[in-house]
Amino acid sequence: MTSARTKISPSRKLWSFIEMLAHRREMSDEDLAGIAHCSERTVVRDRVEPEKIPLARLMRYLSIGLTGNEIMKAIEFAYAEKEEDT
Repeated sequence: MTSARTKISPSRKLWSFIEMLAHRREMSDEDLAGIAHCSERTVVRDRVEPEKIPLARLMRYLSIGLTGNEIMKAIEFAYAEKEEDT
């Protein structure tokens, strides 16, 4: 018997990573909004539809606790996973 594995999109994985960073720093949606230069409502929308986050805002979210090199590694990993799915 085989189990069905649910595929998690790279966008959703990146958002989960952002949530983990924010949780570690005990950041609220208001804090995230300040870092991303957007409203709390936008943070909520980004959580629901992470594939629609503009690149500039994504980079600001990722800067919560990452260096430029770490951000690039995360992006490369997500892109590689996307390429495997096609």
